[in-house]
Amino acid sequence: MPLIPPSLAPMDLLQQSWRIASSPSNTVYLAPLLFLFDALLCAVVILKIPYTEIDWSTYNQQIALFLSGEKDYTFIKGSTGPLVYPAGHVYVYSALHWATDGGEDIRLGQWIFAGVYLLGLGLVLRVYWGVKENRRDHMNQEVGVKKQTELKKGPLMKDIGKVQHGQPRQNVISDAPEWIEPEREWSIKLIDIPLQTQAPPYILPLLVLSKRLHSIFVLRLFNDCFVTIALFATIFAFQKRLWAIGAVIFSLGVSVKMSLLLAAPGVLMVLGQALDRNRMLRSLAIMAQIQVLLATPFLAANPIGYLSSAFEFSRVFLYKWTVEWRFVSEKTFLSKPFAVSLLLAHASLLVLFVTTRWTKPSGMSIPELVRRVLRPLPPDMEIAISRQVNSDFITSSILGSMAIGMLCARTLHYQFYAYIAWATPFLLWKSDMPVLGIYFVWAAQEWAWNVFPSTPASSLTVMICLGIQVIGIWYGTGKKPNRSVTSRRRAEKQKKAN
Repeated sequence: MPLIPPSLAPMDLLQQSWRIASSPSNTVYLAPLLFLFDALLCAVVILKIPYTEIDWSTYNQQIALFLSGEKDYTFIKGSTGPLVYPAGHVYVYSALHWATDGGEDIRLGQWIFAGVYLLGLGLVLRVYWGVKENRRDHMNQEVGVKKQTELKKGPLMKDIGKVQHGQPRQNVISDAPEWIEPEREWSIKLIDIPLQTQAPPYILPLLVLSKRLHSIFVLRLFNDCFVTIALFATIFAFQKRLWAIGAVIFSLGVSVKMSLLLAAPGVLMVLGQALDRNRMLRSLAIMAQIQVLLATPFLAANPIGYLSSAFEFSRVFLYKWTVEWRFVSEKTFLSKPFAVSLLLAHASLLVLFVTTRWTKPSGMSIPELVRRVLRPLPPDMEIAISRQVNSDFITSSILGSMAIGMLCARTLHYQFYAYIAWATPFLLWKSDMPVLGIYFVWAAQEWAWNVFPSTPASSLTVMICLGIQVIGIWYGTGKKPNRSVTSRRRAEKQKKAN
């Protein structure tokens, strides 16, 4: 006689399947399988589906001019137009130009881009999984033997011991030694703040099923592929608390295409709270210096020409290529009031997220954040704020910033899907949307981005799906607010005053 009645067996099987699909611990088994599946899928796409020529030949024509000695951006042109990307693009495609025999060996170029795609997928899977940290080991690699001995003798280590043994969290920040680096002190403080993103396995298949994303990488060879890699490499570096490396990667990504600037507000809010004032300003200076260094040959030839071409913010786009605004008239699309309204909407959403979501680690208002730049906080508060900048906050802020930018963009071209395709499953999951809802929105978005040319229905679907993601990440990141360092300080002062 079976232990489980036949009538209950199917339900029990469904429950067990759901436990497997929703447990983050199973990601370690599913992720390698999905990676191998996608590697085979990329090979099939390359071998079976014809390559589509769009910008590859133009890129190589422009690079040929650069390699022949031309450094003035106003004279570097190809069959579809002038060079409109920053210096990093030139260097990346110079390497590809050399590797593919001047761009003639397109099949080799496709295999290279397949490798770039798989590198990106590996980074995305790692970002979704989050970063596991052992607090004690992490602290030990930051301090020397002598300093560890000194720390064990002080009151801070006594309080740490209480936390590690499950006793109530102590207010230890006032005794923090000055020699502990601010961004590393998080490993021994406020352990009720989650360290890991740990997305569930059931959203991971969505990362490998996009037809449009495979097309962008291995059939069209767009430079957006490298920018997407930089986006997720930046997030991964920040999750590992490698702030300087993350800042360098982000700047390199911007040097390939300025579209990555859409994520800049999120990056700035992460760095601004993870680092003290001086280290944040140094990181920003490094990013600016990288732009100048890479652009030096072109700035020397024609600085105005370079800046106006590589970073042209006033560029007017063609209505026929828009993916998301086909449901408005061409006259409206090209009008200045329409552009201004989008800019105001973008600024308004950023202010909303900054004031209600992206300042949670510090609990500061915008004026207080500005004042913090002018007058640094005490080291113990800087340390505690940095501790609250965890993997979940990093990923949500940067991907949320990118989604906001795309929602309010003047126009989106098909290759821009690379920036949102791998972000959508995470953003929808963070919104606490039911599983069926996540798959439905993802499928609707995927359909809309595969309609060519775009139609009013497909464009409206693109905007609705982006809107759902922006609203969802705002809602999802506000459900369980962390008690910030500054709010605890205010409460302590009020308690003493009473």
